[in-house]
Amino acid sequence: MTNNLYPFRSNYYDLDGLAYHYLDEGPRDGLPIVMLHGNPTWSFYYRTLIPYFSILLPYLNPLF
Repeated sequence: MTNNLYPFRSNYYDLDGLAYHYLDEGPRDGLPIVMLHGNPTWSFYYRTLIPYFSILLPYLNPLF
């Protein structure tokens, strides 16, 4: 997949040896938005919405 389709930086949170992938976009001083998705989808599903939301709000998309 090219960066043009998914230009977001991946982050990982380690919990008990499991690495949880999440996206963290937008300003640090805004109210956060958390977008969850079901299986088998992932944050790629929200790729067209993230740029609009991240202008005003921090965005967090955990991938469980």
